[in-house]
Amino acid sequence: MRAPSSLRGTAPVRQGPHRPDLAIAWKVPAPRPGWRGAVDRFFGPGPTRVEVLVQLCGIPILGVLVLAHVASVGVQLHWWGVIALAIFTIDALGGVLTNSTGAAKRWYHRPGTRGERLRFVSLHVVHLALIAILVLDQQWGWLALNAVLLLGLALLIEHTPLPVRRPVAMGALVAAALLSATLVPVPDGLGWIAPLLFLKLLVAHLIPEAPFASVDDATTA
Repeated sequence: MRAPSSLRGTAPVRQGPHRPDLAIAWKVPAPRPGWRGAVDRFFGPGPTRVEVLVQLCGIPILGVLVLAHVASVGVQLHWWGVIALAIFTIDALGGVLTNSTGAAKRWYHRPGTRGERLRFVSLHVVHLALIAILVLDQQWGWLALNAVLLLGLALLIEHTPLPVRRPVAMGALVAAALLSATLVPVPDGLGWIAPLLFLKLLVAHLIPEAPFASVDDATTA
């Protein structure tokens, strides 16, 4: 998302007398050298300590909740399906949290990055294919519908005017989840797979948000 010209390239700016406790950090920190730079370019450079902590704590907590849900309904999978589902779950949960951070918002919504975002979304058709083959016993209809929903709604969101992009994305998420569950139902206990991926990509990744930071906690990790 392009910041207003008066804010672009500056340090965090206070947002007026109504919320003096908040700042918006528009400036994208330079990626670090070496292998740390590759990490920065994937997750977004300059996360705060609190953002890192939320990710480190949130992923295992949510992962345990997913595991408890799957176990409670007695989902039966081959060993390769268990591995595939575990990898997908960690990636999707991590993506929901990471793509919601200010660091990721600054990085993935830099001017001129629409193509980069859409390519990122497109790569996740591979995730859907692996789930369809390894977890859902080759449910090609599930793969086809969810791939079309993911790519079509991603294009819709990216070409929606910015002032209404967020509510359109939220509506797209609800519609996609309902269509997937209604038209290509999956075994009990696995219906969360497609909605979780839609949440990661259509909302957490594609929606530009102001990278808010507490004025008192603006130190980066």
